[in-house]
Amino acid sequence: MTTSTKRQAYGWTTIAFHWLSVVAVVISFLTGTPLGDVGLEEPDTALADHLLWASLLAVPLLARIAWRVSEGFLQTSDQVGVLRLISRVVKVGLLVSVGGAVITGFLLPWSLGNPLDIGVVSISSPLARSATLHALLVSLHDVFAYLWLPLLAVHILGALKHFLVDGDDVFIGMLISNREEEDG
Repeated sequence: MTTSTKRQAYGWTTIAFHWLSVVAVVISFLTGTPLGDVGLEEPDTALADHLLWASLLAVPLLARIAWRVSEGFLQTSDQVGVLRLISRVVKVGLLVSVGGAVITGFLLPWSLGNPLDIGVVSISSPLARSATLHALLVSLHDVFAYLWLPLLAVHILGALKHFLVDGDDVFIGMLISNREEEDG
């Protein structure tokens, strides 16, 4: 359905993955933001909370990324080339920023030779201590952790454009499914 008169046909699985991912990213970001320069050498309660939430929420986030990579992106509607390109860049950018934050987050304590402590679970480091690797991972984690904010702003503007300007109900299609079968 790529006409401007019919609603985008997202299935319930896609809608659930989308909104669960939104909640997971926001919680991970909010629990990580106050950490500032808290070191992994001496973990505190805020860091432990962030690691717990981010690790638990990594499962649906990585599942969403795997789902999207395996199934590809649906064509949301007929758009001029540049808008189609922006849409694709934003969608891929969101997946890369979230996936990058998850992966670098797991690697951070390991780069110090420390275990990854997730609540009562402790996963030993497969890496030797490396200050250079740790500094690189801190920088990458920060980039990935903040990259999604401008991408989210463009994503929301695109959804509002579909709803207010195009009138094609792409936005509504991510709230209420009108498909009988599941999609990718």
